[in-house]
Amino acid sequence: MLTCGISLFSGPLARFDAVSFLLPAPKGQITLPQDTGTLFPVKKTQITQYEDLTTKSPVDLRDPSNISTEVEYDINTNTYLFKTKIDNDEWITPFTLNPEQYSDYWLKKSMSDYFKVKNAEAFAKGEDKTGYSLRDVRVNTSSLERIFGPGGVQIQPNGYVETLIGFKHNKTDNPTIPERNRSRFMFDFDTKIQVNAKASVGNKVNFDLNYDTQSTFDFDTKRIKLAYEGDEDEILKYLEAGNVSMTTTNSLINGGSSLFGVKADLQFGKLKVSSVISQQESQSQTVNSQGGLQKMPFEFKADEYDENQHFFLSHYFRDNFDKGMSSLPYVRSNILISKIEVWITNRQGNLNNARNIVAFAELAEKNHIKNDKWKPQGNSDNPYNGANTLYSFAVSNYAGARDISQVNRILSNEDNLTSGLDYDKLENARLLDASEYTLNEKLGFISLNIPLAFDQVLAVAYTYTMNGTAYQVGEFASDVSSQYGENNSGEGQP
Repeated sequence: MLTCGISLFSGPLARFDAVSFLLPAPKGQITLPQDTGTLFPVKKTQITQYEDLTTKSPVDLRDPSNISTEVEYDINTNTYLFKTKIDNDEWITPFTLNPEQYSDYWLKKSMSDYFKVKNAEAFAKGEDKTGYSLRDVRVNTSSLERIFGPGGVQIQPNGYVETLIGFKHNKTDNPTIPERNRSRFMFDFDTKIQVNAKASVGNKVNFDLNYDTQSTFDFDTKRIKLAYEGDEDEILKYLEAGNVSMTTTNSLINGGSSLFGVKADLQFGKLKVSSVISQQESQSQTVNSQGGLQKMPFEFKADEYDENQHFFLSHYFRDNFDKGMSSLPYVRSNILISKIEVWITNRQGNLNNARNIVAFAELAEKNHIKNDKWKPQGNSDNPYNGANTLYSFAVSNYAGARDISQVNRILSNEDNLTSGLDYDKLENARLLDASEYTLNEKLGFISLNIPLAFDQVLAVAYTYTMNGTAYQVGEFASDVSSQYGENNSGEGQP
């Protein structure tokens, strides 16, 4: 027969309810271990022996509020009875003490309760100046009071350190990658620190330290300052080391902020001297305002510019760009481009909207002509087909070049023009959609969404109005198709 019991309360004298049931006899003998005690014992909730009165276990939870221990004096036996109750019901056999044991127990308990009350009152009022606390460290240095003043050494740290540790698992099901390289484990480690400490030596020396990894600016991540404040009759009034600032009341001499160095304030009678030796960790900018608008110069390196992505339609627009931008937000330009075609070398193999074209480098240019064959003409400097003799000469003498197979023979062999310098032919050139670039109609430049490759050519044809007069540069595909047929080439301005 095996007896199984359910204990309602812990302790050697707890009430025990049991049920019994029959089990088959074991085939072999069962040997119990020598030590069957609890590996991690729990604090007793009742008093069963004298040692329980002085045993403390701060880790375990406190007893519920309905469990209490009362002490009664038994006149007949001259003993003190400790009764443990749940509400008004006793659930433990009373524990007894003789008068000597009870007197010793009561003395220790009274002293412990008294000091608990006093410590709580002192902590609440902030009167505990001699106790040690990590949040307020104080050290008496009576020998240094003559130099740094009274107060001793005080350190008040505050802040937190948060550490995040994890790991990442990446798995790539790619048969071309070796199987052992398809799965990768990586540790993810991140630390957030925000700590500040204030220390002082007497009433003259102060030390401030602030370290914050989440600060907005890099120079605010770590700030440190050591300061000495002299008395009224001392020459050295104030001395700072670390993160300092220099402020002035003179508008002609600007002060400095975010400095790291040493600053000193001295006084010789009525003469006051402020000096600083430091390294500036920030940059200052000057903003000028004119007509309610702010003007601020800026600069950037050449390698930071978007290469092969922004193009002026002619030298005229480049020469007048600064003038047009001189009165922002108003753009000083009397030109408005109304129509444009942008062609580039076809690298996509898409023949939709593809044409054979010839692009001339100096078409519609007047002031920037390198080939002596073309002469400027007309009184206007703006670009148009009649700005020099190239367009009229090409229409009259290069008619055969509208056949793409005859371009190099006519232009290079017969007229000594250099391919890639004076002209370039594009077979099956692709017409860009308006969504693939941005046109500035007044300043005359385009910005491609995708930079142009080094082996690609860009050519344009466009019309614009200037002071009510319409001008055209190059030829449009629709105009050439209606005059010469679908398979002929057009002419454009690169």
